[in-house]
Amino acid sequence: MSQRVVLNLGRGSLHQGFPSITAQVWELHQAKPIQAIGELPPNPALASLFQQWRSYYDALASRLHWRRTRMGLEIDPEDEITTVSAGEFNTLCAQLERDINAWLDSELFSRIDRRLRNKLQPDHTVQMIIEVDDETLRQFPWQLWHFLDDFPRTEVALGTQDFERVPTALLRPKKRMRILAILGNSQGINLEEDRRLLEQFPRAEIHFLVEPGRKAVDKALWDDQGWDVLFFAGHSESQQERTTGRIEINPADGLTIPQLKNALKAAMIRGLKLAIFNSCDGLGLAQDLADLHIPQLIVMRAPVPDQVAHEFLKSFLTLFARGESFYLAVREARSRLQGLEDQFPCASWLPVICQNPAVEPLTWDMLLGKPSSTDPLPSQPSRLAVSGLMMMMTGIVVASLTLVVQHLGVLEQSELTVFDQLMQRRPQTEGVDPRLLLVTVTEADVQDQEERLTFRGSLSNDALNQLLETLAPYEPAVVGVDIYRLETASPERHPTLSNYLNANDQFVTICGVGESTSLESESDIAPPPEISGEQIRLRVGFSDIVLDLDNVIRRQLFQMGANTSSRCQATNSFAFLMAAYYLSGLDPGNFRVNLNEKNDSFYLGGVKLPTLRNHYGAYQTADDDGYQTMLNYRRTESIAPRLTLAEALEGEAFRKNPELVNGNIVLIGTVAESYNDFHDIPHRGDLHEIPGVELQAHMISQLISAVLDGRPLIWWWPRWGEVCWLMGWSLLGAATAWQLSRWQLILLIDGISVVVLYVFCYVALVLSGVWVSLLPPSIGLLVSSGAIASLKALPDDIPSRLKQRSSGRL
Repeated sequence: MSQRVVLNLGRGSLHQGFPSITAQVWELHQAKPIQAIGELPPNPALASLFQQWRSYYDALASRLHWRRTRMGLEIDPEDEITTVSAGEFNTLCAQLERDINAWLDSELFSRIDRRLRNKLQPDHTVQMIIEVDDETLRQFPWQLWHFLDDFPRTEVALGTQDFERVPTALLRPKKRMRILAILGNSQGINLEEDRRLLEQFPRAEIHFLVEPGRKAVDKALWDDQGWDVLFFAGHSESQQERTTGRIEINPADGLTIPQLKNALKAAMIRGLKLAIFNSCDGLGLAQDLADLHIPQLIVMRAPVPDQVAHEFLKSFLTLFARGESFYLAVREARSRLQGLEDQFPCASWLPVICQNPAVEPLTWDMLLGKPSSTDPLPSQPSRLAVSGLMMMMTGIVVASLTLVVQHLGVLEQSELTVFDQLMQRRPQTEGVDPRLLLVTVTEADVQDQEERLTFRGSLSNDALNQLLETLAPYEPAVVGVDIYRLETASPERHPTLSNYLNANDQFVTICGVGESTSLESESDIAPPPEISGEQIRLRVGFSDIVLDLDNVIRRQLFQMGANTSSRCQATNSFAFLMAAYYLSGLDPGNFRVNLNEKNDSFYLGGVKLPTLRNHYGAYQTADDDGYQTMLNYRRTESIAPRLTLAEALEGEAFRKNPELVNGNIVLIGTVAESYNDFHDIPHRGDLHEIPGVELQAHMISQLISAVLDGRPLIWWWPRWGEVCWLMGWSLLGAATAWQLSRWQLILLIDGISVVVLYVFCYVALVLSGVWVSLLPPSIGLLVSSGAIASLKALPDDIPSRLKQRSSGRL
């Protein structure tokens, strides 16, 4: 979308002020503009400051022999500033920028400023034309106005208060645009580079005049085929206080625009749309050409170094040729010059557009003789055009409605069910994770300990103390107890357990927060009595898990804020702590935990854990507190080697195979049915329930496998990607139905499309862990296809039949 602002400063000057300023904002093809009125106060000091800046700049240009004239007026040696300090000049530039913005921030001008900010859109291309006759203000570097920083797709052009549209020949499409390139006096400058850059311009027929005479220039401009672009490079200057200009066409001859008046008018009638003067001090030339009502013009407002001229030309031609709008191509090409300003001060101030306000801004298509892409649609569009528009609008409307339904959470459970099916169809090839060992407390183990259990629980202090002593000689990397512990361990009776609880950072246990309806834990369970203070954060993890609405566990909660009302003050999950300790034990310097709150990103050992939020993937209404990610279950019958508590206490398995424990994670938990610690997971078909200790093992295995093995975590596209994905499939469905006439073919192609969509989503999930939505695009595809097929099935005489019904004749 594009907008145009015409800022008319009226008749005034910096010495007298500008009492009547109007700003008009035009939307694309809008019949009438929005208008605001304001004024600007006198500011003679600003005029003096600008003249001082111009004197310094001209002195600098003269000393460095930039592209200024060799035979016209030079600076009088008595007036020339011979020494210009870089620091002093930069200070002057900064002061000029401050004073210009202070003047434009005047209260008298604020009404226009506010109106423009309310009406302009930062993501729209805005052509801002400043109509001003005051010569000092025409020379101002208007791009320094801070207002433009808030509208990055806006570029300023100069216009005049007197303008009209020159009648031109009808546009005829052509394969190549025609460019007349005049390479004038090249003394002291490199015009071969200008020629080389022009020759790279695509789809252009270029006629070069190298140091021509006046007759050759005049004859070329009268060419019957006409020109699209006029280009000049060489020496030039502005004269008579920059109200007129002069170019050097060869070392001996110069020309003014009035001397080419008739030839230039003929060229414009034959289709001349753009003139580029890649030469010094072109505002005088611009004033002369504005009097001829030339459509668009690019000039340099002051003397320009060779390298700056070449860099601007290269950037502008590249950007414009690849389809960027004329104004944005000039803005970006000009902005890129800032990188040269350590060598060539104020380089980015130099290029300026001069625009005839009566003419539509130039486009690439217009140079090729085609109507502008922003032209209004024909008043009576063809049936094909209406049909194409109907097809596109149907696809967009269906996609938009599907997005609304998805956003409201209507599809959430269905999408999760589809996700489960994709997860269940993964090949079962991973096998157990040998870095884990499960020690499970069975119903028989509970019975054996019954007399020693002071509190209701599945593991007594005696049994846990004995188990730790049995494991110790085999040096496990970390031991985790996925069982709530309420009984205090006596140092005299249970020395090993007491030591683990009080000091050993290779021992992790659990507590329960239980604060949210989406969390599942038995209740608010405190940490073991021996662990308190900072040790809770380091060695106690919460065991709470997040449930979806169908009570299936698909997500892993690995961190949340401390709940001051809970006795469990743990902020990290049990599984996360176990994985972090295991990884840090392998290489303490490399496996770090890093939270970037600004980007809402969590890193473990350099691997980013995708953080799930509402409106990501299928989730629209779920509790997304804390940091949670999708749980990529290991596709295997058993997550890890397993021993019962009785087998572990006996120790025979460890003596036969010490590798079960050495350097591994030992996870202790209950599988006794009487404790009902079982959970539904989505990846085993009919075998949904697994015990809590096995669930924790899956969570731990996911984290360490992502860091050590590069096993993919489940991630998802950003919201804009999902929107584009859905929109594309909806448009595909609409296009399919429009192109095909038989409903059997439409059903066949739609069916094939859904299969392709399913296969893509499956492969993306299996190979890369990317959760790509399947259900919404399928709905968009089928509904838009059905809608278009239904519209095509309507009788052709529906409009007349409706008219008959309204008149009572049907």
